[in-house]
Amino acid sequence: MAIMTPKELGARVREIREARGLTQEQVAELTNLATDTVRRIELGYYGPSFSTMVKIAVGFGLTVGQLMRDEVDPAYQFATLIRALPDCHQKAALAVLGSLYIDSLQRWVES
Repeated sequence: MAIMTPKELGARVREIREARGLTQEQVAELTNLATDTVRRIELGYYGPSFSTMVKIAVGFGLTVGQLMRDEVDPAYQFATLIRALPDCHQKAALAVLGSLYIDSLQRWVES
C-alpha cells in the first residue's frame, strides 16, 4: 500500500463524509475531534497522528486500513450499518436478509 499524503488522506475523509451525507460538525461529534481539526484534515493542512486516524476510522465505522484504501468492503460496511440499528430493527433486517438468502438458495437449487 502506498503512503497517503495529507492531501490524499484529507480528500479520502471528505469523500467518505460526503458519501454518508455528514457535515464536518457531525464527523467531529462522531470522532470526538474539534470541527476545525476535521476541516484542516480534509484540506490536507497536516497529517493526523495515528490516534486521530483511529478516531476518524472508528467514527466512520471503518478500520484504519479501510480508511487508507480507496475501497471499503461492502459486507463490512453493511454489517456496520446493521449493528448501528436498534435491536428490534436489527432483528427485522436480519429476518429480511435471511428470507432473501433462503429464496435465492431455493432458486439456485431449482435451476
